[in-house]
Amino acid sequence: MTDESQPIMRKRRRGPVIGMAAIQVAVAAVMSAFWVGLMVTTGVGSCTRGCDYDGADAATSTFWGILIGSFVVTAFALVSTPRARRSLIWVPAASSAVIVIGFLVTSNWYSATMR
Repeated sequence: MTDESQPIMRKRRRGPVIGMAAIQVAVAAVMSAFWVGLMVTTGVGSCTRGCDYDGADAATSTFWGILIGSFVVTAFALVSTPRARRSLIWVPAASSAVIVIGFLVTSNWYSATMR
């Protein structure tokens, strides 16, 4: 390979990772919409006297932390893709799975605190 082909190869390596990152953005948007819907339907208006507001806040913070953390990991993979010897397309795919699993865990936690 010549030195002139190096930037082209770097762009080609980033392409699939960017494509999976776009899917991750869509997954994050859907899970965020579900989270807001969960907060509206099981939130303060439907709460009984025994609600644990601190637990609900902790569940909410955990969900948003998982969401932001997954994007940080994907951004790191995107930056380090040209230097990697293998494709890092699995990183945004795994981050998308972490978002879904994080939603399932924290939504159950949130619902349990608001009963």
